[in-house]
Amino acid sequence: MAVTFTVALRGVPLRRTYVSHYDFFRVPQTLFFRTDEAGQVTVANAGLANVTTDPSGPNGTITVTVHAQNSVVRVLDGSLLTPVEVTQNFTVSNGGIININTNAEQQDHFRIMDACLRIYDTVFRQFSPFNRAQRQAFPFGQAQTVTATRNRLPRIEVVYPDNSPSVLAYVEPASLSTGFPLIHIKHKSVDRRLFGVPDPVQDATAPIPPGTQPTDPTLIPHELAHALHMALIPDTLRVSVETQYLGWIAGRVAAGLPPFHNTNLATTPFVAWIEALGIFSERYFFYANRRTPTLTGVALRRAFFRDELSAAPLLKTTNLTGYSQAATLNTAGSVVPMLTGDNVEGAIYGAVFLDFARRVGLREVVGRYLNSGNNNVLTFDDFRNLIINRTNFDSHITQVANTWGL
Repeated sequence: MAVTFTVALRGVPLRRTYVSHYDFFRVPQTLFFRTDEAGQVTVANAGLANVTTDPSGPNGTITVTVHAQNSVVRVLDGSLLTPVEVTQNFTVSNGGIININTNAEQQDHFRIMDACLRIYDTVFRQFSPFNRAQRQAFPFGQAQTVTATRNRLPRIEVVYPDNSPSVLAYVEPASLSTGFPLIHIKHKSVDRRLFGVPDPVQDATAPIPPGTQPTDPTLIPHELAHALHMALIPDTLRVSVETQYLGWIAGRVAAGLPPFHNTNLATTPFVAWIEALGIFSERYFFYANRRTPTLTGVALRRAFFRDELSAAPLLKTTNLTGYSQAATLNTAGSVVPMLTGDNVEGAIYGAVFLDFARRVGLREVVGRYLNSGNNNVLTFDDFRNLIINRTNFDSHITQVANTWGL
């Protein structure tokens, strides 16, 4: 026998989430398991324990640990001096349900974890290299065991709430603990882009002040994009990205300017290239969730860039927070940019993920972007040279560059 149960977050199954069980009289004493796509998991000794007094068990009511880690991210508790993985212990019996729904159970950390998985599945799982057979539900593949997969690198981690000097969320490309991306997220009371306004989960300990403007939860779609991108690039380039970005921020501060970027703001070709993927991720995610009827696959990909270039984009008419249109089409069907320049992230977004995509396909373009780090691509010029040298899309990328002033 064994114990099968469901793990949920506020009544919604937590998919691909790690669970562990400890038994002092078993070798190994701690075994790891993972929920399926329905949030269900079976804790069993059979075939896993080398030595145990209960080879057919465990049975009855058991104590398990639910980890704030799924197949996409691991979430750390930033309220501690040294952030550690968030875990919660529960007692459960066969057929039971664990429902995480309180602050005492650190529900916000699990909300962040689950949001990362939903965004990955909606946006990135369909694109290379994540759509390869050995990846799919696991962005960086699986090892031979659940335990080994849980601990393998690359691994993206999220620290919440972040207590660094930064005033906003950011991605540390190469963290000291793993060498891979660490997403820093400020407390929801500091940055309401985390869960949005209104927040569907009311919290008396962090009330939203009356009069606060409605805000969409755009933070995780944007930052997860950077983390996935950074996790794919070579180690030396990851460190270089971190150094360059910090250098840009320091330069802004030294010049008496705010260290911020946005869709319309001129920054640098490097910053614009990095941030364009974040714009794509948040817009694609919200488009996929707001469009009716819903679409998937190639139909969704085509509908997305066509809509973004239309006279009335869905995200504009539904007031996505911070939305500004990148381009439209004229009567001849040609792209008319509203933003230009290789140092403007909105222009890079429009040029690559809309204009280039309508010519060669969004799946092709996103895959090329994500994999381009292996060729040290950190600006549009780098990308254009890569496309010219490695594909037959020379005329397309040249026309895109000319249209957008890149």
